[in-house]
Formats: sequence, structure tokens, C-alpha cells
Amino acid sequence: MVKSPLNRELVATYEVTLSVIDNASDLPERSVSVPNAKLTVNVLDVNDNTPQFKPFGITYYTERILEGATPGTTLIAVAAVDPDKGLNGLVTYTLLDLVPPGYVQLEDSSAGKVIANRTVDYEEVHWLNFTVRASDNGSPPRAAEIPVYLEIVDINDNNPIFDQPSYQEAVFEDVPVGTVILTVTATDADSGNFALIEYSLGDGEGKFAINPTTGDIYVLSSLDREKKDHYILTALAKDNPGDVASNRRENSVQEIPLRSNVYEVYATDKDEGLNGAVRYSFLKTAGNRDWEFFTIDPISGLIQTAQRLDRETQAVYSLILVASDLGQPVPYETMQPLQVALEDIDDNEPLFVRPPKGSPQYQLLTVPEHSPRGTLVGNVTGAVDADEGLNAIVYYFIAVGNEEKNFHLQPDGRLLVLRDLDREREAIFSFIVKASSNRSWTPPRGPSPTLDLVADLTLQEVRVVLEDINDQPPRFTKAEYTAGVATDAKVGSELIQVLALDADIGNNSLVFYSILAIHYFRALANDSEDVGQVFTMGSVDGILRTFDLFMAYSPGYFVVDIVARDLAGHNDTAIIGIYILRDDQRVKIVINEIPDRVRSFEEEFIHLLSNITGAIVNTDDVQFHVDKKGRVNFAQTELLIHVVNRDTNRILDVDRVIQMIDENKEQLRNLFRNYNVLDVQPAISVRLPDDMSALQMAIIVLAILLFLAAMLFVLMNWYYRTVHKRKLKAIVAGSAGNRGFIDIMDMPNTNKYSFDGANPVWLDPFCRNLELATQAEHEDDLPENLSEITDLWNSPTRTHGTFGREPAAVKPDDDRYLRAAIQEYDNIAKLGQIIREGPIKLIQTELDEEPRDHSPGQGSLRFRHKPPVELKGPDGIHVVHGSTGTLLATDLNSLPEDDQKGLGHSLETLTAAEATAFERNARTESAKSTPLHKLRDVIMESPLEITEL
Repeated sequence: MVKSPLNRELVATYEVTLSVIDNASDLPERSVSVPNAKLTVNVLDVNDNTPQFKPFGITYYTERILEGATPGTTLIAVAAVDPDKGLNGLVTYTLLDLVPPGYVQLEDSSAGKVIANRTVDYEEVHWLNFTVRASDNGSPPRAAEIPVYLEIVDINDNNPIFDQPSYQEAVFEDVPVGTVILTVTATDADSGNFALIEYSLGDGEGKFAINPTTGDIYVLSSLDREKKDHYILTALAKDNPGDVASNRRENSVQEIPLRSNVYEVYATDKDEGLNGAVRYSFLKTAGNRDWEFFTIDPISGLIQTAQRLDRETQAVYSLILVASDLGQPVPYETMQPLQVALEDIDDNEPLFVRPPKGSPQYQLLTVPEHSPRGTLVGNVTGAVDADEGLNAIVYYFIAVGNEEKNFHLQPDGRLLVLRDLDREREAIFSFIVKASSNRSWTPPRGPSPTLDLVADLTLQEVRVVLEDINDQPPRFTKAEYTAGVATDAKVGSELIQVLALDADIGNNSLVFYSILAIHYFRALANDSEDVGQVFTMGSVDGILRTFDLFMAYSPGYFVVDIVARDLAGHNDTAIIGIYILRDDQRVKIVINEIPDRVRSFEEEFIHLLSNITGAIVNTDDVQFHVDKKGRVNFAQTELLIHVVNRDTNRILDVDRVIQMIDENKEQLRNLFRNYNVLDVQPAISVRLPDDMSALQMAIIVLAILLFLAAMLFVLMNWYYRTVHKRKLKAIVAGSAGNRGFIDIMDMPNTNKYSFDGANPVWLDPFCRNLELATQAEHEDDLPENLSEITDLWNSPTRTHGTFGREPAAVKPDDDRYLRAAIQEYDNIAKLGQIIREGPIKLIQTELDEEPRDHSPGQGSLRFRHKPPVELKGPDGIHVVHGSTGTLLATDLNSLPEDDQKGLGHSLETLTAAEATAFERNARTESAKSTPLHKLRDVIMESPLEITEL
């Protein structure tokens, strides 16, 4: 029978030795016994134990898990044991009360390994809390529960994000230095130091800076909109300032090569023999394959690396250790999680983070010029070391540049000024900075090596720009300027523009001009007098303008004292000599260039011309060339100058200037050739004033019109006077002596005013018809020589009215000549009737006698004797008057009525005095007869010619 309660978990088997003794003897020593028997009692198991979580006595599990654990990653392994046997001791695990749900699961219900069901993100959940129930399979089952708390450890897996993609702000150019114009804000979803943000500007261009903590962007130096009206800045937000190292696990190793010892585990089993022999292994799962990187000795428990480990690739490895015995029939085992965190070694060089493409690939720092020694210029930053802790510290050194030792770069990146720096001497300094994890790094000795900033990311160009301070005075480009002013110059005329340059920049370089004093020197006088404000000067543009009229000052010149000042009061002075000149004192230099091109070399040309001539040469104007006909040549330029004698300060006359140029022509030849000078000539401007009023223009136009009308009137009078004079001269075409007078009706038709073909004399069919007609049209007097009639006498082609012969058959083209002859005959008949109405007074002179003291009156005719011309014809000798001619009725009718009547009475008187001649030649046979041969004797004795009316 059972004497006391049995506990299989304490004693599973009892071995009992049995002895049998008879009762035959009362004395034990006389009793008879059989051999001892051995009884084994196996205690059967009953489900009397509840599973217990290890280590015994633990009330909860807790673990810190790095965020980013992917599905399948082992988060924690729990173990519970049940001392019962068989199904009573088989433990099954379940998860309860998952908060939040869905993140974890059991890899196997028979094992206590909890794995991630989804990626763990610290920004979504900070804790994973749940309960693990361990149940046996007894009947009834017994179970135990234990809470598990998994803390999610944040890693720096989020970049800072600005609250808006871009910022825009307007700012006045005169805003004071230090004014905050904009604040940028960025947030980081990480926690702790990983969420701390440090701000910086990628390129502030020396004009802007940013508060690294608050993100306030403020003005670092003065702005000038005229130099640059907008800036594009790049703000950078960096988290984890100071590069704080990540938390480490308790167990860690350094980055080590293959087969390096990592850790040695040890487990004990109180059983003896094989039941207490412990064997070690990894729990190998498909979700987490970190075990592939390690090996474990199954007997010694020594863990070694199976591959080369790199912390920068993976910093933490999660392993599940399994310790089991060799007990039979069911071995016992236990599991223990192990996290291996790699310790960092200094195996990475710091690298500079390059700015985006299109941005300056250098770091810009600024410092005011003339800063004292030791002034902090700024911090050289931007290099990142992939290592951590002390191995991630970056040291900075100047690799190339800074030969003059102007700066000192401390290892922590602080750049200090060592020498006095002058921006006007050198405004920008550039050198190459080396980032290294070696605090003792030194540049290589010898010649400067060739550095490749693109390939070597440990190098960075740094530029230091000196900020300007107002330490430079303005300087005039010349100590003495000269110009000219015309005596008729208008108020406000621009004379000359002076220029003073300030070596400073920005507002420090602004220059303002003013007049100190104005002195007037009269010609040929040594003394001067101060005059009033006859000139003004633009305070900004430096242009000197007239403020008075100068007729009363000529001749002479002015000396104007001027000053240029900057905002700090620095100043410089100069003088301007203004010479009073007339327009005829200017010289025009014609250059085969356009005006813009001439202006580009104007100063140099005038300087060389002044040096060669030894005089002061001033430019008055540059304009397009206008030739003598007033045509503008847009390919040439007129450079108007005036020249002043250096000794007397008097303007030289144009003739003297041209003479001076001629005297130096050998020296000036090359100068003129180089600058394409075509001519040098006086320049007298005849252009109208620019402000001529409309009334003045109207008066000028009216005067021109009146002048043209007067000229037209004079020409018309002259024309009519000439026409009437010629007609009167042609009235008498015949002649009469003391013995008689020729009837005009019997005169041949020789009036030069008749149309072509009307005069038979001009009907030479061979050559003379058109030639002589054209000659008659352009001569003022009647033809004096008709000797060419001889060539016509035997001509077979004669029209009606020629020497009494009937005309031969003519072609149709000659009909017009016949009609003209008949019309001429009718005109002669009418003229005869007019002549009989009144006498014509004749003044007769001898053949070669010229009138001297007799002036014929109106209505009288003067005749001059000329020898007659004898013509031989088929019916005898004919005499023709040497100055023959006729006057058509149309011509006579064109005379005034009184002259017609007077001429008629004169012809009547002439007829009465010469009655005998008229009786012998009273009538003509017809228009075909020529009665001149009947008056041969009369004509020979008294040939006449009309010479003057």
C-alpha cells in the first residue's frame, strides 16, 4: 500500500527489494528465507502540474525591438515547461489580448517564438503588448499565462519634411542687416535626437543666413536691387544633430571577419548521464534568416561568424538559441533569444554631401574685410561619416590653397582669420578642404597633387567672400576736365559728364557730385572773379549743365571746382575748364565709322590727338555726317571738336587748327589711318534751332512762296517782251531804195515763225528742210543769208508760190507743204491790205554806217542796206534781198491795236513816195510768181533790212 503521496515529477520510479521469511521458528535466525526479490514501481503520471514559464518565478516578459522589423522577424521567444509526462506535459502556446492587434503571431504553436506579422514602425506604434498562454494537453488541460511587453525602439528612418515645398518673400533693399525676413519649419516623425532638426542654407550668397535651431532666415549683408533683384536659396533641414549613436544591445561584437568568435552560450541540466547532456543549436525559421550569418558549436555553445559582417549593412542580428538534452524518450529543450549588435570600427571615411545639380558645388562663407585676427569666418560642414560614435567624428583640414596663410582651419571645422584682408586687393579666397576621420591627417608633401573633386567626395571647395566696408574714397578719372560752351547756348545745355569711381561695392560705392566754386577768367587777363551759379551739376549723373546765358562772358573761360563724395564722407576734387566758343571755332573730323563705334574710341582718339598737337582738344558732339548738299550719310560720323591753346587758354581759330594738323600730318597720318579719318574741315552749323516755333516756320514758307511768285512774274514779262520784239523785227521782210518799194505781197514766204514746211526756201528735199527749220525756231533774229536758195532753184520739188512754176506731182507726204504755201499767200494778201491803211516811217542809213546819235521812236523802222543776192534761174537773173522775210497776218494781229494803225499809216506814206516802183510791181500773177526779179534795179540801188523797231 502507498504509505505517503507519490509525486511522479519528483520520483517517477521506485525500486523495492522484497524478502520472504517463514514463521517456522520463533527465532529469526532459525527462520528460512528465499533470495531477495527486486520490485520496480513506476509512478504513473497524472496531469497535476500547470506549465511554468522560464525563468521560474518570472512574472512578465519585456523586450526592446528596433523599428523596421519586417514580417517573419523574431521579436521574442518565451518558454514554458510542464513536468508532467506525455500529453500532460506537452505545452501549446497561444497569444491573447494583442494591443494593437495584427502585429505579432506565433511561428509555431508548439514553440514560444513570437514573430512580426507586419512591419513594425515606431511612428505607428510605440509598444506591442499581449499575453502568452501556455497550455498542456492533459485532461482536463492546465494552462498558465504571462504578459509580454515589447517596446519599439525608434531608429532614424525618417527625413525632415518642410511644412511647405517652397517659400517666397519680398524684402526691401534697404532692410537693416539682421532683419528676419522668413522662417522655415520642418518636422521629423522620429523621436528623441532623431527628431531634433538643424537648419542650414545651401547657398546664402553672402547675403542671407539661417538660425540653425529656429529656421529664421535673416539678412546677413546689405542688399542692392540694382545689382541683383532676386535670390533663390536652398534651405536644408538635418535631423539628429551631433550624430548621436544608436542604442546598443547588451551583447555586441565588433565588425569582424569570417570565423570570428562572437559569443559562447552555456546551459545546465541537473539530470545525469544523457539526460543531462546539453546540446546547442539555432532555431532556424524561414522568416528570420539571421542564423545564416553565424555558426554554433553544438557541444561547446561557441558562436562564430559564418560570413563577414558589416555594421553599415546590418547593425543588429536576432538569434534564437536552443539548448536541449539527450534524454529519452523525449528530450527536453529550452530557448533563449540573443541579439547580436555589431560594434563600429573606423572603416569609413567621411564624405561631403554634394548639393543638387545646378547649385554651386562649393561652400560659401563670408567675413567683413579688415576683420581682426582670430575672427570666426564660419564653420566648414557637410561631411558625413557612416561610422558611429567616436569613429563618426569628422576632422577638417586645408588640403590645397591658403598659401599666404590668410586663414586657419581648426579640426572641428571652424575657420578663423589670420591676416588683415583687403577686399579691394583680393575679394574672394578659395581653397580645398579635406574631411577625414584621422585627427592627425596632414597634406602630402611635395608638389601640390592634382585633386579630383568629382571623384573624391572627401574633398570640398570652400570660398570665402570678403564683405565690403566703406573704406575707399571716390577717385575722379581725371584731375582736370575741359569742355566748351557756345555763346548762344541755352539754359540747361549739357556740357560734359565727369566720372569718379569708388573701389567699394554696393551702397558704399555710391558717388555724389557737387560744385565747390566757379571762377571766370577774361581773355588776356591774369585775374579771375567768382561768378554766381552759371552752371549746375547733377549730383548722381555728374553732368555739368548751363544755368545762365553766356553772351556777356565772351571771350574768356571758366574754371569750375568740383567734388565727389561717398556716403561715408570720403571725397576727391577736380577742376573743369569751360571755354566760351563760337560755332566757327569748331572743327569737323569726318570718320568712316558709325557714331556708336566712334564713341567707343573717342576718348583714346582725342587723347592721342591732343598729345600730337600739343593743345587741349575737347569734343563738342558726335553725330552722323551731313555732306554739303545736306544729305545724311549713316555710315560716317562727324566728330565736332574745338582746340584750346595750353599756354593762353584761348580757343584756336579753325584755320589755325587745320594749319596745326597740316604741320603734324606726318605724325597724324598713322593716327588718322588707324581710326579711318576721311577729312578735317571747318564745321559751321546752319541747322535750324531745335525749338523753332510753328509761326516762324510759317513765315519762312510764306517768304519762299512770295519769292517764287516774283520770279515767275519777272520771267513771264521777259518772255512776252522777247516774243513781241521778235515779231516787230520781222514786220518788214523786203527792202526799197530811193527809186521804189517792194510790195510785201510779192515777197516769198520766209517768215521764221511759220510752221515747218510753210516756207518754200526750206523745202530742200535732200537735207535742209528739218535742219534749217530747227535753227529758225531757236534764233532771235531773222536769217541774214539766204544764199542757200541757189540750191533750191533747180529743185524738182517746189510748192505753190515758188518762182512762178507749177509744182510737180508730189507724194502724199508733201501735201502739207502745198497747203502751207497757199495759206501763206492768203496771209500775204491780208498783210497788204493792212499796210495800205497807214504809212510806215523809214529811217535809211548807208550800207556800212551804224547809227550813233539817233534813237528811233515808237512806230518807226530802221533799215540797213545789205548787198543783194543774184540768183540764176531758167528764165533769167533774179535778185533776192539779202535780208528778205515776211510778216504773217497772225503775227501782225498779235500787235497792239495802236501799233497796227501806226504801222499801216507808215506803209501808206512809203507807198506814195515810191509810186513808180509800186506801179511797175502793182500786182502779182498768182501765188506761184516771185516778183523780186522785176525790181532788180531798185533792189540793187536801195537794199534795206529791218534792224530795230
